[in-house]
Amino acid sequence: MGGSHRTDAVTLPSPLRKLVLIPESLHFRDLLAAGAFDEIDDEDTSYLSLPLPAGAGLEALIPKRGHYLGAVDEQPERQRAYLEIRDLLFTSYRFRSRTARVKLRHLPLAARWRRKLAALPGVRHVKIARRMRRLGMHEELHRLMREAAPDLVITSASGSDSLVVDGLRCARALGIPTLALTYNWDNLSSKAAFPVLPEYFGVIGDQSAEHATKIHKADPESVGVLGAPYIDRYFRHPAGSTQSPFPFRYVLFAGCFRPFDELEAMEALDREIEAGGFDLKIVYLPHPRRLPRKRPDRVEEDRLPHVVIEPRVREGYVEGWSRVTDTPAGPRVKKMDITPLPLDAYPPLLENAEAVICPLSTIMLESAILRNRVLVLAYHDGLHDTSPGRAIKYLHFDRVDEVENFTICRRQRDLGPLFAEMAGRQWNRRRPPKQVTDYWIYHDERSYAQRLAAWVDEIGTCIGAPTHTGDRQLASAE
Repeated sequence: MGGSHRTDAVTLPSPLRKLVLIPESLHFRDLLAAGAFDEIDDEDTSYLSLPLPAGAGLEALIPKRGHYLGAVDEQPERQRAYLEIRDLLFTSYRFRSRTARVKLRHLPLAARWRRKLAALPGVRHVKIARRMRRLGMHEELHRLMREAAPDLVITSASGSDSLVVDGLRCARALGIPTLALTYNWDNLSSKAAFPVLPEYFGVIGDQSAEHATKIHKADPESVGVLGAPYIDRYFRHPAGSTQSPFPFRYVLFAGCFRPFDELEAMEALDREIEAGGFDLKIVYLPHPRRLPRKRPDRVEEDRLPHVVIEPRVREGYVEGWSRVTDTPAGPRVKKMDITPLPLDAYPPLLENAEAVICPLSTIMLESAILRNRVLVLAYHDGLHDTSPGRAIKYLHFDRVDEVENFTICRRQRDLGPLFAEMAGRQWNRRRPPKQVTDYWIYHDERSYAQRLAAWVDEIGTCIGAPTHTGDRQLASAE
């Protein structure tokens, strides 16, 4: 049963009871608003989530889909324990994942050896068993799952969210098969670790399928290659069908989640525009959940004449910087939580830019799919252990040098010249070949929702549970 190799259309009439767990607020947008569950959302589908974020406009979204059973409170002590377990498991993955080795190598020597000793097979298993036993089962979630009595539990899984781990534990105790959806290219090589392994995976691309089997030891027959719901529509986006959101020519600078000095890069680009006399502005789009930096890198428009903060996130960005606190090492801003742009804002923003500049992040793939060129910042900023100069060694960045749309900047001193060269020449807009994009993000003639529905039907057939597609006939992947 290969998730990416289905050759027959499926039409099975009987209902498969499904319970969907949504463990992160960002997943409301990336999955629900993107229509990921549209083809399985029926009377036999129920949803559970963490509490909906106030004021995010999402309160009305979940209840319209299937049966919303409510929100399960996240318990901080469970989250802390699962993060500790994730660290133990991820350290043990260093023999399977280069990313784990790179991350471990950048810890201080004493911390590195403590991690290694704690992750030794016998020690690790005892520690994990004790923590799981001490936590026990999440009683509320276990009760809700028992009452819902699903045939299949589906959860999105980006890391070690407590709702995911608790959901997998409760499902295992109740004898219910589970399907974990990982829809970012680095989830399985850089973030996720499963103390309870899901029976099935739905992954973003061919590379992630390898990560599921080689790093997490999943059965290859239990892995379905589905793509990414919030990116899937880009593959069907008609070129040139949007209008520019700005009345000027611009380059988009998209910030990253991991710590990186974005201000220094922006200052260099601003100087280059001034020196070269380029008719361009830089539109800065900060990452909505950027981690704290060791040095404040606040972008202020009055200091950078050629830089504009994306107007729709400007207020949230400024508000985030108002929470700066003083520490012995200097000012420090806490993790930001900016309301992200709606999904339909990205195609016009990316496609009408003259180019996209970003530290290593998923938006480089989105830009290439929308036929743009990308100047990828992959140099060390001299401050942060996880800055792009070191992150470029992570496993999921394999093959980025082979993509024609990407220009990789590996030395900070090369940023200005590479930008000047990019600004001075025309770009014949084109998308990388399908075999290139499928390595990271799979797509075919069906929507993500249809691929997920076909995979759920195939799982239902495999586990001997009834499946349901109504009168749909899902096209099969070639």
